[in-house]
Amino acid sequence: VKNMFGTIRDTYPEIEDVFMGTRWGGFAVLHEAEDMRGFDPRERPWYKDAMKVPDKVILTKAYKSNTGNMVISFAKAVLSPNSSEIIGVVGIDISLAKLDVFMASIKIGKSGYCLLLEEDGTILVDPKHKEVVAKNLKNCGIATYNKIASVGKDENFYIYVDGIKYQSQVYDVGALDGKVVVLVERNELLEIFYTL
Repeated sequence: VKNMFGTIRDTYPEIEDVFMGTRWGGFAVLHEAEDMRGFDPRERPWYKDAMKVPDKVILTKAYKSNTGNMVISFAKAVLSPNSSEIIGVVGIDISLAKLDVFMASIKIGKSGYCLLLEEDGTILVDPKHKEVVAKNLKNCGIATYNKIASVGKDENFYIYVDGIKYQSQVYDVGALDGKVVVLVERNELLEIFYTL
């Protein structure tokens, strides 16, 4: 099982860890912590949430994994190959640091960037302000981010970040139960307008 987990992780560099918890309390993980005695995967949120909707893949809130890094997990109930009996839950941890590198590589004009948020406003990725990751928009230390929490999806709005005026828009990311906020400097947009 660990060899298969290693192949999965090596194929996708953004994966931090691969794991499986069984209905009997067994646990297999690629990066095993030093002391896993007493660990019962059936008590973990990823296990419980996946068992509630066994036909779907679930996404967890951000948390610190056994590797010590901040991650989000995708998990899904696993059926016995010979029956429709659920035998456990398999999951993967996606590193927020690696997700941040990916999101930072997305260029929107010269000045634009994206925030990735959980539905409740927890910041998963902010390429310009690494210190706010895993904090909520309302108490992350950037007062103007409060405005994002009150904006509806697909609604254009202006926001000042670090003294710069950005035109912004919020998009739902239903598969992740979250939101992407796109921010582009207003001056850059005006340059395009003046050129036209």
